Amino acid sequence: MKNNTLSSVRIEPLTKATVASVVAIYENELSQSFLGQLGTSFLTAFFSSTIESDRAFTLVAKKNAPVVGFATGVLGQTAFIADMIKHNPRVLIWLVWRFILHPHLISEALTLSFRGKKIAREPQLLSLGVSQSFQRQGVGTLLVKSVEKEWKKRDVDSFIVGTWETMKETRLFYEKRGGKVFAQVSLGGKTLVYYRYETA
Repeated sequence: MKNNTLSSVRIEPLTKATVASVVAIYENELSQSFLGQLGTSFLTAFFSSTIESDRAFTLVAKKNAPVVGFATGVLGQTAFIADMIKHNPRVLIWLVWRFILHPHLISEALTLSFRGKKIAREPQLLSLGVSQSFQRQGVGTLLVKSVEKEWKKRDVDSFIVGTWETMKETRLFYEKRGGKVFAQVSLGGKTLVYYRYETA
């Protein structure tokens, strides 16, 4: 099943036509993540910005026509978000509104900004999502490998990816694919574990 699935999966750069599909996958599969709690408008602006920015990219996995997965890389999370707000000031309004509705997001943002200063400057696989019906079929692995190739093309020799300490299956996924523990950040009583990948 896995080989049959991958034989018809193509990896392509995100386009404006596929942004909505990526946002839908994110909201279905990653709704409880920090970015997932910032709302559809923010996610749409976020992924659209990865098309235009030289500090980010999003790759999509397509089986025939539909998008079945995606991966986003950023060259410095804080710098990319700042650049996104600069070019689209409405993003700041959306952020303030979400922070008002969900005050706990403020502490998470501050923690990531101050405790995770070094992490925020690192090249990062910021998000990876696969539609539920295509999980455990090798699509996620294909996306990680494609991200590695993209960073290598950009002369980046390593990048990081983070996941919750309690998400054992996700941690095992990254560890099996060569990720080495790089750092841990306490956030709202939970711990984010970051893995480093070498692209060489």
